[in-house]
This record gives sequence, structure tokens and C-alpha cells, in this order.
Amino acid sequence: MQTSISISKIYTNDFVKQISFSILFSFLTAVGAKFVVPIQPIPITMQTFFVLLSGVILGARFGMLSQIFYLCFGALGLPVFAGSEVGFMKIFGPTGGYLLSFPLAAFLIGYGIQYSKNFFWILFVAFYSLLIIFFFGTLHLYIFYLHNLEDAINKGFLIFSLWDLLKLFSVSFLSYQILNRKK
Repeated sequence: MQTSISISKIYTNDFVKQISFSILFSFLTAVGAKFVVPIQPIPITMQTFFVLLSGVILGARFGMLSQIFYLCFGALGLPVFAGSEVGFMKIFGPTGGYLLSFPLAAFLIGYGIQYSKNFFWILFVAFYSLLIIFFFGTLHLYIFYLHNLEDAINKGFLIFSLWDLLKLFSVSFLSYQILNRKK
């Protein structure tokens, strides 16, 4: 009987720890939103770096949860998004597609890295996760704001290419180091 109680406590403690780290990563994503290169209609930020890293460090489920927390905090009016806008309507603004894809991207990278800790595999999974963010972000920008696919691709995807390649390699290298560290 004592064993089941201690196992239950361990499971509860791990769950509380994972939730705590999920909340921490939601705030790291918020910090990343404050590093802004203000271009229009979509600013360049460090958010995607922390979105991808949350999936790597927390795993698929809790990485996704961290980004759901991030969106909820922003929807509730906390100043976690890039720019000066706060609240639920920011999710429906030009950046909405990017923001709404954060949980999916964190889940995908967290799920994908289960299969290999090889640097090139991590790079591939991070690239695929980043493409998901750009796909939904650009699609949202096209449908709701620009109504011109070429403009949406130029202003919502291509403008980020060099910057996001740097973040992609940085998060992949850091993830590789974290996942392959000797204990």
C-alpha cells in the first residue's frame, strides 16, 4: 500500500513539474515576442525559437500545452504578444495564423524528435515544424488581410527566410546539445 502512495506522489510531482515548465515556456515565448524587428504586417520576433524549443525540452504534449497557455494568457489580456495589442482580438489580427499554429508546431517537433537525436533529424523536424507555422500564418494573412497570394507569401513567409534560417539552426544545434548531453 505504501508503494502505491509513493508512486502516486511521484507521478503527481512530475505532473506538477511539467505544468510548471509549460507555464515557464509560455512566458519564455512571451519574452521572445518582445524582441521585435517592427516590419509590417508581421514583425520579426524570437517567438518561434521558444515555440520549437518548448517541444524539444518538454516533449510533444507539454510543449503544445505551453503554447496553449501562451495563447490563453494573451487572450486574457496579458501583454505577451509582439507589439502593443493585447487580448483575444490579437489572435484574429494579421499574426493570428502564426500564433494559432504555435501549439501544433511545438507538438510536431516534440513528437518528431522521439525517433532520433541525430542533428540532421532534429534540423529536419524543426524545419517541418517551422513550415507549419509559416503555412498557417501565410494562409491566414492571405485569406483575412491581403487577399493576394503573392503578397501574402512575400510579406508573410519570404521576408523571414534568412532570420528564420538562423533561428532554425540555432534551435537545432541547442536541441542537439541538450538531447545528447552526457549524464
